[in-house]
Amino acid sequence: MPAGGDIHIRAYQKTERHLCISVEDQGFGIEKVRKAVYTTKENGTGRIGLMITYKIIKEHQGSTAIQSSVGIGTKVEIFLPIV
Repeated sequence: MPAGGDIHIRAYQKTERHLCISVEDQGFGIEKVRKAVYTTKENGTGRIGLMITYKIIKEHQGSTAIQSSVGIGTKVEIFLPIV
């Protein structure tokens, strides 16, 4: 967020068996992509990081939900089982 803004991070019990970690920003937003992109450029898209994050969450029997609007910001919710 080059112009500044707020990042909101919350953790709460979503259901009896699931925890939700929510991260919401006021950044550029994420464009919808149809295929994975990998880049070593300094100003890369960060999509490879999302793929790795999805894999880690899935290996922990979790799931994600992403809401994003280009130019407005992004909200990522991570749902993990409570053990």
